[in-house]
Amino acid sequence: MVDIEKICADAVQTAAELGVTLNYQPEDIAALENVIMPKCSAWLRDGTITENIGAWNLAVIFGIYLGETMLRNYAAKYGYHWGTPDGDFPVLMQDDGNQMSPITKVHKRILNGPEDSIKSFYDVAVFLADGRFDQARGNLKPRQE
Repeated sequence: MVDIEKICADAVQTAAELGVTLNYQPEDIAALENVIMPKCSAWLRDGTITENIGAWNLAVIFGIYLGETMLRNYAAKYGYHWGTPDGDFPVLMQDDGNQMSPITKVHKRILNGPEDSIKSFYDVAVFLADGRFDQARGNLKPRQE
């Protein structure tokens, strides 16, 4: 298994070098979306990084951080945890097989820009985690109390 704590520490350090403080809070998602990801995308456009080397490495670092923030703020209470069901890279998953891939989302955000919003991913994942998002219809179900 991947060393989640070390990778998160790398994300926090890299963000600090970019002038952003990360604290595993929901507010960090806006900093990822509005400050860090645009810088990563700019590095890709100007050739500082490539899609398969730098962009993927940044996606792993910030994707793991995103996933850990999701776990700490809501996903763990709904039974999500880190896992590698395909023996590949880590995803957030429930034992019933439901999965979310924050690494893939961050990679897409770096490659495609704001149209692949991390903020939207985080917000929809909250509804998925508590079972309020109807994946088949693409809308919210009423909250069951």
